[in-house]
Amino acid sequence: MNTLPPIPPGPLTKLLSLVVAAGVLALGFMFSLVIIPVLLVTGLAAWAYLRWKFRQLQKAMAAQMDDPAFAQQWQGSDGATGQGEVIEGEVVVVREGQETAQEILISRKEDGSISPGNRRDQEPH
Repeated sequence: MNTLPPIPPGPLTKLLSLVVAAGVLALGFMFSLVIIPVLLVTGLAAWAYLRWKFRQLQKAMAAQMDDPAFAQQWQGSDGATGQGEVIEGEVVVVREGQETAQEILISRKEDGSISPGNRRDQEPH
Protein backbone atom coordinates (compact mmCIF):
# COMPACT_ATOMS: atom_id res chain seq x y z
CA MET A 1 0.00 0.00 0.00
CA ASN A 2 1.40 3.33 -1.04
CA THR A 3 0.59 6.20 1.38
CA LEU A 4 1.49 9.79 0.99
CA PRO A 5 3.44 11.51 3.76
CA PRO A 6 1.34 13.86 5.93
CA ILE A 7 1.24 17.45 4.86
CA PRO A 8 2.56 19.78 7.54
CA PRO A 9 -0.06 22.29 8.75
CA GLY A 10 0.25 25.70 7.23
CA PRO A 11 -0.13 29.03 9.00
CA LEU A 12 -3.80 29.31 7.97
CA THR A 13 -4.58 25.87 9.48
CA LYS A 14 -2.85 26.82 12.73
CA LEU A 15 -4.75 30.09 12.90
CA LEU A 16 -8.08 28.35 12.24
CA SER A 17 -7.31 25.78 14.99
CA LEU A 18 -6.53 28.58 17.43
CA VAL A 19 -9.80 30.39 16.62
CA VAL A 20 -11.87 27.19 17.01
CA ALA A 21 -10.18 26.34 20.34
CA ALA A 22 -10.80 29.87 21.64
CA GLY A 23 -14.46 29.66 20.57
CA VAL A 24 -14.96 26.31 22.33
CA LEU A 25 -13.31 27.68 25.46
CA ALA A 26 -15.53 30.79 25.37
CA LEU A 27 -18.68 28.67 24.91
CA GLY A 28 -17.65 26.46 27.83
CA PHE A 29 -17.09 29.48 30.03
CA MET A 30 -20.47 30.98 29.09
CA PHE A 31 -22.18 27.66 29.75
CA SER A 32 -20.58 27.44 33.19
CA LEU A 33 -21.74 30.98 33.98
CA VAL A 34 -25.32 29.83 33.39
CA ILE A 35 -25.33 26.25 34.69
CA ILE A 36 -23.59 26.85 38.05
CA PRO A 37 -26.07 29.49 39.31
CA VAL A 38 -28.99 27.42 38.02
CA LEU A 39 -27.73 24.38 39.95
CA LEU A 40 -27.15 26.46 43.09
CA VAL A 41 -30.64 28.00 42.99
CA THR A 42 -32.23 24.61 42.31
CA GLY A 43 -30.34 23.03 45.21
CA LEU A 44 -31.26 25.87 47.55
CA ALA A 45 -34.93 25.60 46.55
CA ALA A 46 -34.90 21.81 47.13
CA TRP A 47 -33.25 22.28 50.54
CA ALA A 48 -35.80 24.95 51.55
CA TYR A 49 -38.73 22.80 50.40
CA LEU A 50 -37.51 19.74 52.33
CA ARG A 51 -36.82 21.82 55.43
CA TRP A 52 -40.33 23.30 55.23
CA LYS A 53 -41.93 19.85 54.85
CA PHE A 54 -39.92 18.33 57.71
CA ARG A 55 -40.87 21.27 59.92
CA GLN A 56 -44.55 20.63 59.19
CA LEU A 57 -44.02 16.93 59.92
CA GLN A 58 -42.36 17.71 63.26
CA LYS A 59 -45.25 19.98 64.26
CA ALA A 60 -47.79 17.32 63.30
CA MET A 61 -45.92 14.66 65.27
CA ALA A 62 -45.68 16.92 68.34
CA ALA A 63 -49.40 17.67 68.16
CA GLN A 64 -50.17 13.97 67.79
CA MET A 65 -48.02 13.09 70.82
CA ASP A 66 -49.91 15.69 72.90
CA ASP A 67 -53.24 14.09 71.92
CA PRO A 68 -54.44 11.98 74.91
CA ALA A 69 -56.08 9.35 72.69
CA PHE A 70 -52.82 8.75 70.85
CA ALA A 71 -50.75 8.80 74.05
CA GLN A 72 -53.04 6.17 75.61
CA GLN A 73 -52.29 3.83 72.70
CA TRP A 74 -48.59 3.93 73.56
CA GLN A 75 -49.02 3.91 77.33
CA GLY A 76 -47.19 1.08 79.08
CA SER A 77 -48.66 -1.36 81.57
CA ASP A 78 -47.12 0.59 84.46
CA GLY A 79 -48.77 3.83 83.33
CA ALA A 80 -45.62 5.26 81.75
CA THR A 81 -46.39 7.30 78.68
CA GLY A 82 -43.10 6.70 76.98
CA GLN A 83 -41.90 10.22 77.63
CA GLY A 84 -38.54 10.76 79.21
CA GLU A 85 -35.02 9.56 78.69
CA VAL A 86 -34.23 6.37 76.81
CA ILE A 87 -31.28 4.42 78.13
CA GLU A 88 -29.91 1.63 76.00
CA GLY A 89 -28.81 -1.54 77.69
CA GLU A 90 -29.22 -5.24 78.01
CA VAL A 91 -31.60 -7.13 80.24
CA VAL A 92 -30.81 -10.46 81.83
CA VAL A 93 -33.76 -12.36 83.23
CA VAL A 94 -32.92 -14.86 85.98
CA ARG A 95 -35.78 -17.15 86.87
CA GLU A 96 -35.99 -18.94 90.17
CA GLY A 97 -34.62 -22.45 90.09
CA GLN A 98 -32.23 -21.81 87.19
CA GLU A 99 -28.51 -21.65 87.65
CA THR A 100 -26.72 -18.48 86.69
CA ALA A 101 -23.29 -18.18 85.19
CA GLN A 102 -21.95 -16.91 88.50
CA GLU A 103 -23.13 -20.04 90.29
CA ILE A 104 -21.25 -22.36 87.94
CA LEU A 105 -17.49 -22.55 88.24
CA ILE A 106 -15.37 -23.72 85.37
CA SER A 107 -12.34 -25.73 86.26
CA ARG A 108 -9.35 -26.00 83.98
CA LYS A 109 -7.72 -29.31 83.44
CA GLU A 110 -3.97 -29.56 83.56
CA ASP A 111 -3.74 -29.86 79.74
CA GLY A 112 -5.45 -26.44 79.35
CA SER A 113 -8.89 -27.64 78.22
CA ILE A 114 -11.98 -26.33 79.95
CA SER A 115 -14.62 -28.59 81.39
CA PRO A 116 -17.80 -27.62 83.19
CA GLY A 117 -17.15 -28.72 86.63
CA ASN A 118 -17.52 -27.80 90.20
CA ARG A 119 -20.31 -25.69 91.51
CA ARG A 120 -20.01 -23.51 94.55
CA ASP A 121 -22.52 -25.56 96.45
CA GLN A 122 -20.64 -28.78 95.69
CA GLU A 123 -17.31 -29.73 97.09
CA PRO A 124 -14.48 -30.35 94.61
CA HIS A 125 -13.33 -33.97 94.20
